[in-house]
Amino acid sequence: MEMFNAKVLKQRIGNLKKSKKLNILEQVEEYVISKCKEVGLEHSYDVMAEEMPYFKTMGYTEYGTNFIMQPLNFKLRTEQISDAFYDNNSNDLLDWTNYLKNNIINKTANKYSERSNEFDKYPHKNNLVVLPGSNKIKTHSCLNKLKAIAIAHKGDIYFKPHPITTHAVIGELKDLFGEESILP
Repeated sequence: MEMFNAKVLKQRIGNLKKSKKLNILEQVEEYVISKCKEVGLEHSYDVMAEEMPYFKTMGYTEYGTNFIMQPLNFKLRTEQISDAFYDNNSNDLLDWTNYLKNNIINKTANKYSERSNEFDKYPHKNNLVVLPGSNKIKTHSCLNKLKAIAIAHKGDIYFKPHPITTHAVIGELKDLFGEESILP
């Protein structure tokens, strides 16, 4: 298991510490790994990759107190999202928007402990872009598209860098989008 393995976490996130509220997900990770093994799938923690034309690996991670898993195949992931969106029953099950919003309001959304929750000092904006870390931002994000999004929302947008983003990349983001648009 990797999600709670101290050695793996040290390599991936350095000195950041995971929030203890995520500990319950350790049972979910154990269950998912056992089910993957049962059906002959590999598993990989916190990895986004493309296995074409077929996939053999289920990727998983945590986000906003949730356990997220997906096949490492973009086409299949996209089809699953579309199927879920158009599922007649999905809207009645849970209100995930308010669940995540409440996690933010109650300051429980951060998966890392000892991180700043001082977002009250930032004025309300209606749009948020959550960015990947320094190791993927330039290879997995289109900076021209991000610029177009920023222009389209005319200052009513924040960009939230990943916690492992380097100071140099944060500086580049501030240069591109303005310091007032970059959250800590």
